[in-house]
Amino acid sequence: MFFWGAQTPERMDVSRDIESINGKSLLTKEIKLMRKEIQSLIAIVASHGAMHGYLVILPAVLPLMKEELGNYFILGLLSSILYMVYGWGSFPVGLLADRFSKKKMIILSMALCGISSILISLSNGLLTAAFAFTLLGVGTCLYHPVGYSLISLLSEEKRGRYMGIQGLGGNIGMAMAFFISAIAGSLLGWRDTFLIWGIVGIALSVINLLFVIESGLLGLV
Repeated sequence: MFFWGAQTPERMDVSRDIESINGKSLLTKEIKLMRKEIQSLIAIVASHGAMHGYLVILPAVLPLMKEELGNYFILGLLSSILYMVYGWGSFPVGLLADRFSKKKMIILSMALCGISSILISLSNGLLTAAFAFTLLGVGTCLYHPVGYSLISLLSEEKRGRYMGIQGLGGNIGMAMAFFISAIAGSLLGWRDTFLIWGIVGIALSVINLLFVIESGLLGLV
């Protein structure tokens, strides 16, 4: 005897098939989200390492620049310009990060770091070098408020470990950049060293454009 809406074996098989398809679809979606999350994490952390790297190129090749751009006092002023802009610019950048696209700002950060490094490699006097180092300070100061905001929004349950990876990336980048820049400077000269870093910045801006997700799994950005 059959009742209206009763589950026949055929209907039960169809229901199981639908549930299986829905389960696979959900799993596929989660895998894609996780992949995007990891790609975004790698791009942001790599940019953090590069950003700290830009801050130590000058100390690494400073003795080589002395012959062309002046004495240590002049080079010390250039260093001060870079670090003052980098430090004091963080607060206003934090305000901007709450109002504008964080992804666009991190792309701009790496692009400015790359462009300014290329300008430094081409500088032929104190004024052009001072302008280029000021621009480099702007590029570096754009990163921290934006980078840490993006990392914190990637995942709620993994926020702590992602923050740890972010900090580690910055420290490793600084350590490696000093070492690599010193070797590159001794082999290629300080101009080519800055030129290489310029290419790195441009490449990272493209990587951020392609892989950074601005609306993470929390959907808060």
